[in-house]
Amino acid sequence: MTRLTENQRKALDIHRNLAITAGAGSGKTTVLVQRYLNLLIHQQTLQVKNVLAITFTEKAAAEMKDRIFREINKQFAANRAHQGRLFEILKQLQEAQIFTIHSFCSQVLRQFPIEAEQNPEFTILTDIEIEELLNRIFRNFMLTFQPSGRPDEAYIMKALREYPIHKLKRFFFSVYQNRSVIFQFLETFQNASPQTIREFWENELLQFHHSTLQELKVESQFWANLQLLTDLPVEQNSRAGEIQRELRDLQKRMSGVDREQIHAAARIVALLTKNDGSAYSSVPGGKKNWSEEGVKIFKRLSGEAARYTGLFLPWNPETEDHFSEVYAGLSAVFTEMLVRTENLKKKLNTLDFEDLQIRTLMLLNRHPEVRDFLRKQYQFILVDEFQDTDRLQNDIIFMLVHDQLGNLDRNRLFIVGDPKQSIFGFRNTDVGLFHTMMNKIQQQQSRDIPLLLIDETEPLPSTEKERKGIIELSYNYRSSSPLIQFFNRTFEKIFTQDSPFDVPFQKLKKGRQEIQDYRSLNHLSILIDQSAEGEDVDFFHWQAKIIADRIQQLTRQTDPATGIYKMSDEGLEEISYGDIAVLIRSRTHLTRIEQTFRDYDIPYQTHKGAGFFQKQEIRDIYYILKSLLYPEDNFAFVSVLRSDYVGLSDSTLFYLSQIQAHNYWEKIQKFKQYLDGDLKETELFRDRFMEFLKKAGYQVELQEGEKELISTLIHLYHRWIPLARNEKFSLLLDEIMEKLQIRPLLQTQRDGDQKIANLNKLVHTVYEFEQKTSSLLVDLMDVLKKQMSGETSEGEAVIMAEDENKVKILTYHSAKGMEFPVVFLPFLEKPFQYNADLLIDQQYGFATDLDLSNSEDSHKPFAWLFLQGRDRQKIQAEEKRLLYVAMTRARDHLFLTGAVKKNGKIPEPSSLFWILKAHHLNEHLTGESDQIPDMPDLEIELLRVTGMPEEEKRHARQVVQIVQPEEPAPDRLKYQEPLRVQPDCQIYTVTQLMIFRESRERYLRHYYLNEGEISQLDTPESFVDEPGGALWGSLIHKLLQNFHLRKPKEDLEKIKQLLNIFPLPENTRKSEIQERLQLFIENFRQLPLAKTLSQNKLHSEFPVDIKLDGYILRGIFDLLH
Repeated sequence: MTRLTENQRKALDIHRNLAITAGAGSGKTTVLVQRYLNLLIHQQTLQVKNVLAITFTEKAAAEMKDRIFREINKQFAANRAHQGRLFEILKQLQEAQIFTIHSFCSQVLRQFPIEAEQNPEFTILTDIEIEELLNRIFRNFMLTFQPSGRPDEAYIMKALREYPIHKLKRFFFSVYQNRSVIFQFLETFQNASPQTIREFWENELLQFHHSTLQELKVESQFWANLQLLTDLPVEQNSRAGEIQRELRDLQKRMSGVDREQIHAAARIVALLTKNDGSAYSSVPGGKKNWSEEGVKIFKRLSGEAARYTGLFLPWNPETEDHFSEVYAGLSAVFTEMLVRTENLKKKLNTLDFEDLQIRTLMLLNRHPEVRDFLRKQYQFILVDEFQDTDRLQNDIIFMLVHDQLGNLDRNRLFIVGDPKQSIFGFRNTDVGLFHTMMNKIQQQQSRDIPLLLIDETEPLPSTEKERKGIIELSYNYRSSSPLIQFFNRTFEKIFTQDSPFDVPFQKLKKGRQEIQDYRSLNHLSILIDQSAEGEDVDFFHWQAKIIADRIQQLTRQTDPATGIYKMSDEGLEEISYGDIAVLIRSRTHLTRIEQTFRDYDIPYQTHKGAGFFQKQEIRDIYYILKSLLYPEDNFAFVSVLRSDYVGLSDSTLFYLSQIQAHNYWEKIQKFKQYLDGDLKETELFRDRFMEFLKKAGYQVELQEGEKELISTLIHLYHRWIPLARNEKFSLLLDEIMEKLQIRPLLQTQRDGDQKIANLNKLVHTVYEFEQKTSSLLVDLMDVLKKQMSGETSEGEAVIMAEDENKVKILTYHSAKGMEFPVVFLPFLEKPFQYNADLLIDQQYGFATDLDLSNSEDSHKPFAWLFLQGRDRQKIQAEEKRLLYVAMTRARDHLFLTGAVKKNGKIPEPSSLFWILKAHHLNEHLTGESDQIPDMPDLEIELLRVTGMPEEEKRHARQVVQIVQPEEPAPDRLKYQEPLRVQPDCQIYTVTQLMIFRESRERYLRHYYLNEGEISQLDTPESFVDEPGGALWGSLIHKLLQNFHLRKPKEDLEKIKQLLNIFPLPENTRKSEIQERLQLFIENFRQLPLAKTLSQNKLHSEFPVDIKLDGYILRGIFDLLH
């Protein structure tokens, strides 16, 4: 049996329900596995199917099963006394009830279909299918709904007129996704009058302001000063007189009922402060209209009133009347839409994940016999990650562990979680449910029962809290001592109880044994803007560069005495790329990191939380299918011609653009006739292009193999176009991938494994759509178009191989449950994102701003401002927990980076602000001083930066002077003046002008209506000279790139980097490839060409601009030297 600590052993007690609060790295999965096996080993009559384990993800369920299997094998070899029982458990293991909550619910519904009133052959909707279904419901509702004759007709029409269609659609999608949260509120308000709704929110107004009002009323000095101010003589015909008269009236209203007092107090605070809520520095109405004493009193009152800014929310009667009517209309509209959605899902016999939970809970509530059956079957229930459960999941679990009177069973429930790691609020998880369940467990009257393990005679030492069922696992076995010290010092200040959504902090304790000479780094790099006036600092590029530099240092250490290492069971080991993770809060600036890593030749692997349908390999397939369905669509077909799978050269595409035809599909067919000798040039090209060819003496020339390529493509398209309209598109897609050799081509590219995984995911998605939704390609294209537009997010196929020697890039959420020897957290200065449309609250329902209302807060609905404040508190509380999760992924070394503006101002709140404030560092970042206090557990580096890193300037857009002839013609001089770096006129590229010339409608759609543009390859460093993107060609291309900037002795290191970046085919010996590349570069450097190139300045992808009649024409040289 795995050796457990004393506190971990307490979690094996079976005489009571237990709630385990497990800090980061405390070994909770080990405890969960050991408790599961301990229950089965020591209770001979208990069968595997009698223990239910609920995990958060399918991956966690699979991992738990695997660890149970390995632990059984381990104990079988070490414990002869239990071998018979272990073998019996092993034989039953295929019946193990280890599920996610959704898998469990699905099993229950299929097990009791009659009671659940659910066809057991139901299918689970994918995200794409849900998207399409909701679009269908919304579209049909807007076309067919007739409110005429309904008592709420006027309110429904008012709601529909208040918001544009696209916003109403967003509202509906949000309501559907959160229907279990707000359904009770919709039921309450769907038939309610606006007056009832107004009264509901006015009661909330009274509750919200009650404590603030009482606090203000006892401020005796404030009211004394206010009385003095209203008694002073002022100019009555001035603004000062208006303010004084209103203040007098408000003073009288402060003796009325609570409602009147709240409105009066809120108005008093508003009158005494500026629009932004701050105190006045000069009195309103001017000094001359106030006496000298009046100015002093007013400023004093203004400062005191500013403390209450935001604590009093406005209540505008006119706004509230309008809002209540709109709210009544929205409630009716949302209810009708949800009813239609449920009816359609029932007709299709489909459910989504939320439905599984809703219907399971209904089943357990309505059929006590089903609940009793499950309670009898599951004698013990273990729940992992309980801090990330929602109300539905909590209620389902509670139904299985309490008796008829609502009391918890004595020892059935075991939950594990950490409130500090609750980070899935966007899924409606509620960290408060963990505390609620803990309280129920503590009330089970077990404080006098000792903690005693089976087969042991002596009870474990315990506190009263532990005997009540609350066990804390606070020893961290993951992170180094300096890291744990830094975590504690930081988060005991960050985890303050500022709102009802905050959680208390539980300190971590050192659990890992460390060896001599081991050094752990906690490093904070702070970038400070030192740019000139008008110059912008690209902090994101700077931070990406700092990370890349540090990674190179960590992986290329040469001095053992000063080196930084990771600690393993074998001792200290050197750090490799695969030991490093870069964790990002969101994917907004992901491309900056990826591009910088490519520039540094750092091998990396990105686990993306979204963006699947925006990946180039997916877009390429989309355009192939679209060009088959609509051959006349120039944009789709040209995208195919430029893709890696066809790869026509730019010169050939230019020839096609000059052919006389309606679209590119016709153009390429005529071009083939010309190439076959069946059409003359004069019959093919436009007259002006023919004149150009004759005058310049040019002939049409294709690159090698392009004639055969065009012929093959046309042959395939003649076969595929009819199939696109008639056959199942999954079969067509299979043939396309086979004939165009898409998989082999992707495999040779950078991130080939990821691209292949994405392609396989697309194939599976397409097949599912064909089977469940429609076999028509036109329907699939409609759905894919919406997905590619970014209306929904879909994660890339996950292939995170932990043993690959690549830096991992992933989001905070994706990193949950993982650990890495080295962790980087960049962009910590980024402000948080708050919800801006429909606000949904588990306690108060929903609210939205009025689209036609005044932008000032005083004219916004109270419900909106109230829920907006709660939403901000909720998001900030979760951001604290996200930062905790991200930082505690580090085992040995943690590197933090953030940026500060010129004035030393840091976005507040932000992760960087919290960290600096926790260590009292924020006040040291103003001015020119680099003096910052020494920190015992944190290295701090201040970097004063300007512009962008020098290395990045090579990639920045450049404008150069055109080379002039010795005696330029006067009429050409106006074109040859150098342009400013930031032109103040419109820039057009050659591609744009080509599209405009072909079709003005197409140009308008793609460049003004933003329906797309000709996509570039996803990898900026395209391998232009490599036929088919062959691996050898790719290696040669990268090896020769900027070879003149490398010393010959550095070639071997470059080769090793490339062999780490590019995936080699199976049975390929890396050493042989390395030797061949070394020989090649040595021979190449001896050639005259190499020596010539080394002596000249080279530029690749070099942009050149020329100004023409108030516009700029831009072209790009592939290679210039």
